[in-house]
Amino acid sequence: MQDLKFSLNPLPPFRLDLTAWALRRRPINAIDSWDGEAYSRVLAINGLPVFIRIIQTRGLRSPLLQINAMADRLPLNAEQKIVEAVERSEHPYPEIEIRNGASSKLRRNGERQGSEPTRIGMRNDALTGK
Repeated sequence: MQDLKFSLNPLPPFRLDLTAWALRRRPINAIDSWDGEAYSRVLAINGLPVFIRIIQTRGLRSPLLQINAMADRLPLNAEQKIVEAVERSEHPYPEIEIRNGASSKLRRNGERQGSEPTRIGMRNDALTGK
């Protein structure tokens, strides 16, 4: 069994538990798992099954994700493919993303497209834990 460990810094605010909940609601992610601490799933990378386990080790204002991947044989591009999958997972509902120039992001509460967060939006985010 081969093992690969690395970490990622998602853009704050970020909560793995809420992301896992959103991902598991989608029918195509029926076998994803959330045990209260870790999000797990199997990715097909170059036709090989790779089990990944992700935990969030720092809070929503400065999040850090620890990724552990395991497989009988890890493809050479496993880390790159896992990072791509995790980046897609940060925005589980891309159909609600807002395009803003070359970048896209989810609209935060109280924020107008193309604007800085408003005081009301930041206050709401603080109250709701976003």
